[in-house]
Amino acid sequence: LIKNYWIDKFNAGISDFNSGTKALGKKETETANSYFKKALVSFTAATGIIPDSISAFQLMADSYNYLGETDKALNIYQSILDKSKSKDDAVQIGKLMYQAGLKSRQAEEYDKALTIFQRVLTIPYLPKDNIYYESSLFNCGFSNYQMAVKKATDGKSKAEYEPLLNECVKYIEQVTVGSKNK
Repeated sequence: LIKNYWIDKFNAGISDFNSGTKALGKKETETANSYFKKALVSFTAATGIIPDSISAFQLMADSYNYLGETDKALNIYQSILDKSKSKDDAVQIGKLMYQAGLKSRQAEEYDKALTIFQRVLTIPYLPKDNIYYESSLFNCGFSNYQMAVKKATDGKSKAEYEPLLNECVKYIEQVTVGSKNK
């Protein structure tokens, strides 16, 4: 009986999730968001019924991601990774974090971007030859470089910006030595 209730909630969530992705494909953002919110209600119920349901948690995280609630999605993906110890789950987390880092970098928030890219480098089970890992190494170097340039152009002393340049070189050397995706 409990399993049947879980199946009902899970299938309702999948139906709403799929409707949401179709609405996104048609550029109907409000409609899509409405479906993703309904899907979250169903997936939350499903995970309450069977707390070990990785597939329900995965779709819940995906729904949060589509709604732009990246932090909630990342927390769920991290809990999934803790259970699954899966390379694929690590790559998904790496992708989300990398995208968040790029947004910070594009906004010229280099210290925030650096923190995010450094987190990508510490994701368990993320292969070192993965594009998100390698690109995060590069972006750690780039962020350090940009922070050094800002300090130098603001008239700060060499002692204040030189350590950032040294960090930049450290990251870029790792990219040039280990990268398979030149």
